[in-house]
Amino acid sequence: MIYLKEKKIMRQVSLCLGIRENRGLITEILLAMKKRGFGANRWNGLGGKIDLEKGDKDVFDSAIRESQEEACIVPKNLEKVAIIDFYFPGDKKKNDQQVHIFVFNEWDGEPEETEEMKPEWFLVESIPYL
Repeated sequence: MIYLKEKKIMRQVSLCLGIRENRGLITEILLAMKKRGFGANRWNGLGGKIDLEKGDKDVFDSAIRESQEEACIVPKNLEKVAIIDFYFPGDKKKNDQQVHIFVFNEWDGEPEETEEMKPEWFLVESIPYL
């Protein structure tokens, strides 16, 4: 975490959701089962924190890199659709974060399971919210 004059600046992270469309309506969403670390055993989008050592300059760069690392795909035409602040009161690990959410409907490669994530397409009406 970075502090600036006692004001906490939240960790900046990306979250990417692949979508498939039919006649302009979203019909499917790409989620991935997180296999380890923060959020393990939960369905999530692809993405993560900025890693300067891996060449990330911003959350856009982390979105592309993390999608490649986590599901073997390179998203194209990323569109930022939201920014959500998550606070975890009492969390000693300082996981508070500002999440930049992107969607994409084009990509290179095919989603594949990696050591960290197991991607799967879900019909919109079957999203595993729990």
